[in-house]
Amino acid sequence: MDKSIIFILSFIVVTGVAYYFWQEHQASQVLLAPEPAVQIKSATPPPPVVEEEPIRYPVPEPVLPPVEEEQMEVTVTPVAKVESLPVLDDSDSAMQEAFGRFYAPAKLADIFIF
Repeated sequence: MDKSIIFILSFIVVTGVAYYFWQEHQASQVLLAPEPAVQIKSATPPPPVVEEEPIRYPVPEPVLPPVEEEQMEVTVTPVAKVESLPVLDDSDSAMQEAFGRFYAPAKLADIFIF
């Protein structure tokens, strides 16, 4: 039995060392491999370089067409009436009413303590 344990341990050590050196060899092959030189030849020549005009300061203001008073239409939309919030002591009924629009009364009782 002693010989089998020694054989198994030595097999594990030799396998580990071989794996380590194999990984080192693979890594060195990747690092030493030259990159292939790729030259891409296009069928069309590159577009000519167009030089832009330098910016001149001050920049002139754009000329806008005049707006006549008759062209403008004013529409007034009514603003909704804003209700003020109730005092905290009196807010229970307002909250029940507001949430009652979205939830059933039984579900409302499960969510909130009244």
